[in-house]
Amino acid sequence: MNILKNFFHFIFYSKFRFFKPKNKKILIFDEAGSGLVKKYFRKEDIHILHTRKESLNLFVLIKNFIKRKFSSLDYFNSYIKLVDPNIIISVIDNSPIFYKLKKSGSQKKILIASTVRTPVHDFALFDLNKIETKGNIDTSVDVIFSLNDAIGKKFQKLNVKKVITIGSFKSNYFNFDEKKSIEVLYISSWASLPANHKVTHDVNFQEFNEHQIKLIKNLSQYGKDHQVKITILGKMKNNLVKNEFNFYKSIFYNNEWEFIESEKANSYQVIDKSKVVITLNSTLGYESFSRGNKTLFFDVRSVPQSLNSLKFGWPITCIEKEGPFWTRENSYYKCKSILNKLREMKETEWRNIHKKFQGLLMPRDKDNSIFKKHLSEFYNFQD
Repeated sequence: MNILKNFFHFIFYSKFRFFKPKNKKILIFDEAGSGLVKKYFRKEDIHILHTRKESLNLFVLIKNFIKRKFSSLDYFNSYIKLVDPNIIISVIDNSPIFYKLKKSGSQKKILIASTVRTPVHDFALFDLNKIETKGNIDTSVDVIFSLNDAIGKKFQKLNVKKVITIGSFKSNYFNFDEKKSIEVLYISSWASLPANHKVTHDVNFQEFNEHQIKLIKNLSQYGKDHQVKITILGKMKNNLVKNEFNFYKSIFYNNEWEFIESEKANSYQVIDKSKVVITLNSTLGYESFSRGNKTLFFDVRSVPQSLNSLKFGWPITCIEKEGPFWTRENSYYKCKSILNKLREMKETEWRNIHKKFQGLLMPRDKDNSIFKKHLSEFYNFQD
């Protein structure tokens, strides 16, 4: 009954395409995040399989209906069979359904890890027992391009055949040579959630968020005491931007500060302009470090045990609680001392520290040369 309900819901909210899908060499599963992937393949070789109700192919739908196949997985598998691509590729690495897609012949399933994933936010992906007990699930992915080796090992448990570490696929594409004009940048982790929303079974959002609020107040005080302008790189889009701005305004109202909307700037260009970048545990923070920027991680949300996967560097196990550019202490004294030290640190010293940790946390492969080299076994790239 639920399958039929979902089936008709999918139909009701979708736009229809009436013709049989054309054969293409590259099938991108899910249009989300596909813009950058498309740049690496010839336009005439690409077909996008919409998975979020953007469109629905009537030819595939009728064919499946006759065979009494009503699930979204049935639809996707039938669609892929008709397109018959050489490569099925996606950047939505936390989509359980991608791991279930069937392949045929010499087809290759490729995943590009795009975001730091944790059991806190992606429990369906990391709850392996739950996934395995559903049965009849083909999790055979030929290659995943991972952010680092430790994360790659987590994906191998999902029956990924090969892991290749390239760092951030998206960050690797963008190259800037910017003058450092922003003194201190904070990457926003603001969210619009009810106070009683359960982040984990024993932590609600109010408890979860209070650590960020304390850190932001410390940064506000630091800006006043040191006459430093604090710049906030926003996270929200559309109608939530104003709410996010007002949240920071309520804390920085008496400071010299700036708010940059995420939709009005290239985030990589902003972090490359910054002398020091501050983050909790955002993917963009790790990307900033990967790009060689002085980046300071405040690991202040990884307690209690249920939030352990939010700790700095997770799932790497050989990292100490405190280091030259990360801390678990959320006091004003610590904020002031570690931020001053990083701001005053000479570039030669920073480069040595960066070199020591980059391969562990997030390598950088400019223009994704490793990605292109590996896929050239299955696809003839244009120069």
